[in-house]
Amino acid sequence: MKPRAPIALALLVTVLLFASTALGQVKKQEIINEIKEAFSTWEKVDCAGLKFQYEGELPSFLSEKDGGILVYFGHDNTTWGFEQDAYHTSTDFQLVAKGDLTKASIALNARDWWWSIGKEKSKIDIRTAVLHMIPGAIGFYVGHDPIHGSLQAFIGFDRVIHDLDPLHRTGAQFDYFKAGASCTQPAQPPICGMAAPPVDAGTVDAAVSDAAVTDAPIVDAGLPPNQLCIFHSEPNDPPTGKPLHWETLPIKYWVYIPDAGKLPGSTSVGGEGKKDAGNFDGGPVKACTTNNDCPEGFVCSDGGICVSGGGGGDDDGCCRVSHARTENLPGILLLLLGLVVLAMRTRRG
Repeated sequence: MKPRAPIALALLVTVLLFASTALGQVKKQEIINEIKEAFSTWEKVDCAGLKFQYEGELPSFLSEKDGGILVYFGHDNTTWGFEQDAYHTSTDFQLVAKGDLTKASIALNARDWWWSIGKEKSKIDIRTAVLHMIPGAIGFYVGHDPIHGSLQAFIGFDRVIHDLDPLHRTGAQFDYFKAGASCTQPAQPPICGMAAPPVDAGTVDAAVSDAAVTDAPIVDAGLPPNQLCIFHSEPNDPPTGKPLHWETLPIKYWVYIPDAGKLPGSTSVGGEGKKDAGNFDGGPVKACTTNNDCPEGFVCSDGGICVSGGGGGDDDGCCRVSHARTENLPGILLLLLGLVVLAMRTRRG
């Protein structure tokens, strides 16, 4: 017995609406897998006992969680509180004499900035960002700016860096040293944020000790060399405190991923923030040579930086594809409904 036309039509509409909803869903499991890979990379450092334990996805928003590291995406003015910075790391400890960390957060701004899995134009690779923010959550810093903590050397648009810098390994080996064959604990690195004898490097603003300078390759031309420093419970009186670290291993971590925001798979952006390339990571503005180097809605100025331009510029097709995913679906829906109506009329005739 054939179903009546109204029932068939209702079923078709339901299927199409479900497909429309599914098309815009955030790829949560894929994002979680990328975050897991970032933590797993740190467990492979020789002569370091770092271990992490994934505790699951949180069902509702939190900005911190006792007992471990919370990785979360803010997607609106309620869940993001760090102006228009692309990312933010925070830690907390209780006893100065122990320097034992009790909680930490790795916050990613999906209100103002687009995130990706792998390299995509004008987007930030999730694994790259989390991988290089983990030091800030476990006790040390690696980058070109030990005073302000910018991670511009690693995190940026169209960039994928899934390997650790040699200084990352040194920091892990100092804070989480594990004795073994051919293992020697490195000497204590400089304390982050503390001035030291200046380096004759011309463009270096933050004074650092020679011990902190490495010949590791610089990702962005024009940046000072990467440096390693540790966070300390009493930086002004080191003997009173200790370098910050997690005493209990494995270090637990949780993930919170919203249903909306500028995330892989999402067409429900939400949020009320405005993109501002000058606050990408708390450091310099995004440099450019052509409009293709800038995120959507920005153009390359005569001064060589991305400024708000209301769209336009060189279009390599990325924006057209994005628009097609949201604008063409209603047209397809109407076409299919029209075919159903036509089939109904033909059968009646």
